[in-house]
Amino acid sequence: MRGTGPEGRDWGRGVTLDDQTMHYYRAGYFGLINHVDTQLSRLFQYIRDARLLEDTFAVFTADHGEMLGDHHMFAKTRALEGSARVPFLARAPRRMGLPRQVVCDEPVGLQDVMPTLLDVAGAPIPDSVTGRSVLPFMRGEAPAWRDVLHGEHAGAYLMEHGVHFLVTSRWKYVWYSQAGPELLFDLHADPHELHDRATSDDLTPWRRLLIRALRTRPEGFVAGDRLVPGRPHNKFVPGKGPEIPWQDPGWNPA
Repeated sequence: MRGTGPEGRDWGRGVTLDDQTMHYYRAGYFGLINHVDTQLSRLFQYIRDARLLEDTFAVFTADHGEMLGDHHMFAKTRALEGSARVPFLARAPRRMGLPRQVVCDEPVGLQDVMPTLLDVAGAPIPDSVTGRSVLPFMRGEAPAWRDVLHGEHAGAYLMEHGVHFLVTSRWKYVWYSQAGPELLFDLHADPHELHDRATSDDLTPWRRLLIRALRTRPEGFVAGDRLVPGRPHNKFVPGKGPEIPWQDPGWNPA
C-alpha cells in the first residue's frame, strides 16, 4: 500500500506496506483503543466506589481520529471521516431525568464541549463562544442548530496539508486550500467516502458558504466571489488576547 492524497503528494514517502504489515499496524492501534477502554472502566469503577456516579456528568471525545490506511492514507489532519470524525459521547447522572441513549444527527464539534459543560453546571455561556450546548438534544428537544459545521487544518506539519471543509447532517464539502482540489461526499449514501461527487454536482452553493466563512480571514483565501488557493495560513492563532505563533516552540517543542 502506498499513501497518496488529493493534494498530489506521496504521503507514503516511497514506502510500500504489505498486508501483514498493515495487519500489525492496525492491530497495534486497536490495542491502544482497548487500553483506553480499560482505563475508562477503571475510572468509572472508582467513581462508583466513591459514590460519586450520580454527581458526575461525563463527556468522552477526542481531538482527531486516524486514517489507518483508509484511502491509502495514514495519520491525522485529514478532512475525511477516518481522521475528522471523533466520538462525542455524554453520560448524565440519572437524577437529571434525561432520556437514555439519545442520538443526535446534527453536526457537532469540539467547540460544543465547553458550552455543554457550562450549561450542565448552570453557568453562563460567554457570548464570545462559537460552540453550542448539546444539552437540549439530550433532553429530547429539537433546538435551532447550525446548518453547517466549518472545519479546517492549517498544515502544522506540511503547508500542503492545509484544508477547509463544510459538513452538514448529510453532506461534506472539502477544499484543499494550497493546491485547490475539491471533494464532495453524500455521507448518507456513501459513509465511507468512496464516490467523489465534485465532478458531477454543482459546487457553487458550497463555495459560496465557504467564501462567507473565510471572507474576513487575514490569509486572503477569498478574492471577490472566488476561493484563492495557495495562500499561506496565518502564522498566529487569532483571538482577543496577544497573538501566539502556532509554530511557537512552546506549542510544538522539538
